[in-house]
Amino acid sequence: MSIFRSYFEKNNTIVYNSEVNTAKNPVAELFYGNNNGEFFSRFIFKIDLTELETKISSGELKIDSTTKHTLKLKNTSFFDRDELGKFFGGKLRATSFDLYCYEINEFWDEGIGYDYIDNSLLYQDDYSYSEEPSNWFSATTLSTWTVPGTFSGSPTPIATQHFDNGNEDLNLDITDYINGILLSGNTNNGLVIAFGPDYETQASSLDKSYFVGFFTKYTQTFFEPFLETKFSYDIFDDRNKFLANKTNRLYFYTQLFNQPKNIDNLDNVIVQIKNSCGDVINTIYGTTGITNPTIGVYYIETNVQTNEYMVQYSDLWSGITIDGIAWPETELNFTILPPTNGYQLGDSPFKPEQYAFNIYGLSQNETINTKDVRKVFVEAKKKFNRNIPMVLDEIYYRIHIRQGNNEIEIIPYTKLYRDSYNNFFILDTQWFLPGIYHISIMHKSANEIRYNKDILKFVKVNEDIN
Repeated sequence: MSIFRSYFEKNNTIVYNSEVNTAKNPVAELFYGNNNGEFFSRFIFKIDLTELETKISSGELKIDSTTKHTLKLKNTSFFDRDELGKFFGGKLRATSFDLYCYEINEFWDEGIGYDYIDNSLLYQDDYSYSEEPSNWFSATTLSTWTVPGTFSGSPTPIATQHFDNGNEDLNLDITDYINGILLSGNTNNGLVIAFGPDYETQASSLDKSYFVGFFTKYTQTFFEPFLETKFSYDIFDDRNKFLANKTNRLYFYTQLFNQPKNIDNLDNVIVQIKNSCGDVINTIYGTTGITNPTIGVYYIETNVQTNEYMVQYSDLWSGITIDGIAWPETELNFTILPPTNGYQLGDSPFKPEQYAFNIYGLSQNETINTKDVRKVFVEAKKKFNRNIPMVLDEIYYRIHIRQGNNEIEIIPYTKLYRDSYNNFFILDTQWFLPGIYHISIMHKSANEIRYNKDILKFVKVNEDIN
């Protein structure tokens, strides 16, 4: 699995029938009810998909039926559970409500406002209040919204979420909307989050006002809102553990000066599986049988039915052209293992294996910059027998930061890739915010799960390299 985050290009909170602009506020306050004549607000934003589009167009990341795009906003009440149900600034923290997400169909500017209230008469140098667009009525200085507030009535939402206690984070699956932009060329004008139509409709008749807050792109915390995209890209190479009579994966890699490079036309590629006598026992053709999960990486799935074990077979790749240059046939080898390989039988449970782990490709306490993408290797050696590194199946990594006493998970425990000789993962720090990150390793053996916390720490700094 691969994860990529896209952050907001712009955002703003607009208030019903008001010209106020609060774009630069670190908190988006959504409310409904009678708040001194203001009845409800909406949060508008646009996700910057530029880097995600670049990675997809290059072939580094690929969208398929398993790809998922999730919008994530952190609730400002998440850490204040004792404050639920209390009044703040004349408004009550909302519980038991629904938020809706709609598409915006026209261009808009963010604006420079901060506060809802104009304090310039009390504080001469206070410029935090602004009525410049965008606001409820205007999208830009020269254009009003086609419909004030971006929409009216009850249009079809892209996604909805119910909130029970009111302190839950916003997590919306907007996969179809994002894929429409990435794959179909739909225009990305942004989205709007609002209370469901029934809440907005009854707002003016209420004698109280209810609110929920989310951190915006201008928060000074780590809780900046983002779009999380999960891809099913993985590498689990069976070349060194190829089992007879079972489906196995064989990988093939193409590079130019140690940089991954794709084959020009996969339709022309043929892979022949040969037995120990050199006879062709299976033929796999192009895009119907060869998968290209990421740039420069290809694999086939094949099942060799045989009773001969510990013999060498081969896979012959032909028809390869890169940058218009035709390459000769490439033959790789693999050894057939018995289908019982790895099974253990006996009169007592087997003891779990214990490992010591070493991470390389990234140094302890290393400072890395905005553009870094690292291939990070995790070497496992059996305890008390550290001369033999092992390539494991059930090994996972996790990345988190600490903020106060809280651990904030950036990447959950995710299975490490496995090629013929190594376990590794790709660390793409392009979407990491500045901070101190910790890597932990978890492995499973004989029903035992062992966690190796904070094996390595690294620092991300916001230093662009041109």
